[in-house]
Amino acid sequence: RFIVQWTCSSGQEPWSIAMSVLSVFPDATRYDTRILATDINSQVVAQAQLGIYPEEEMSIVSQEQKTRFMRPEGRNALQFTGAITALPVFKVLNLNTEWPMRGMFDAIFCRNVVIYFDEQTRDRLWRNLANKLERGGFLYVGHSEKIACAKECGLEQVLPTIYEKRY
Repeated sequence: RFIVQWTCSSGQEPWSIAMSVLSVFPDATRYDTRILATDINSQVVAQAQLGIYPEEEMSIVSQEQKTRFMRPEGRNALQFTGAITALPVFKVLNLNTEWPMRGMFDAIFCRNVVIYFDEQTRDRLWRNLANKLERGGFLYVGHSEKIACAKECGLEQVLPTIYEKRY
């Protein structure tokens, strides 16, 4: 299974996705499951790849998840460790340029970024995202984002921020 998360920033969302995947599919790392986490900023991608976060930023992570997926790092930080580190692959990529990925994705997270582009660019980006999504896959967007070309792109809005690729 392949998942992509555009604009991963410092990485909390892809690590959270990885914890969710392993909570539902504990053997996911034994299969070809990957989370491609991207951002245009090489510094935040490097930080995200380390998977080190201050303890106070991890307050919403359950103790069970911390024990299972993290270890103490320094005095007041936690670092992702073990099998979970096989899932996210962090890359510097620009959403608004040609994408090097040739395969399809089962889920795409692109939240709160497309709204910053003009209408023509938004339409092109939504179409590109829909074209990289497997039939039955899901596209997760931000609360203020609507996909004008959803029907043309084979997407059906199933929840306010979730679209499913129907055809």
